[in-house]
Amino acid sequence: MEDWYSQIPEEMRTEDKFLKLASHKGEDVASEPVQSIVEEIIAHAQATAPRLLIGGVENYCRMMIDTYSNDYLSKVFDTKHGAGSSEYIVKAFQYYSENNCTEKK
Repeated sequence: MEDWYSQIPEEMRTEDKFLKLASHKGEDVASEPVQSIVEEIIAHAQATAPRLLIGGVENYCRMMIDTYSNDYLSKVFDTKHGAGSSEYIVKAFQYYSENNCTEKK
């Protein structure tokens, strides 16, 4: 069980903008404050992670959606930060992806 922490992506382990985003749970994910946080998260990832690792914005959004949709990781995050936090993050990134990404599958 001690090993579980190392399996959690860095984005979920550090106190960062994901917790800030989750704290807006209950607000419309389309709101400017929420989408502004999503943009901050994306900008930080682009500035700190190798481009080959995260790809474009749409790919990064998909990675975050998949990460926070993972049953195990979402339970860990929700236990620590409140029920529904992971689902809210997923919805915020889905909204951003659907409304701001021009890359097509």
